[in-house]
Amino acid sequence: MSDCAAPDCQSIDPLVTPYVDGELPEADRLRLDAHVGRCPPCRERLDAERSVREMLRQEHAALCREHAPLAL
Repeated sequence: MSDCAAPDCQSIDPLVTPYVDGELPEADRLRLDAHVGRCPPCRERLDAERSVREMLRQEHAALCREHAPLAL
């Protein structure tokens, strides 16, 4: 959850992952867009979630191996 304690921030937090995954209904997406436009802590939370998603996308093949790497 973000460091922001406003009630609106708490209601936004569960929407971040579906937003980044492109699974959020338009009304919720617009609400999140408006909120992060005025809330730096929530914008940072959204940016962090995007970074994690991008890292997972880039490492997908390595994460899906049947066997652990020999380096382990």
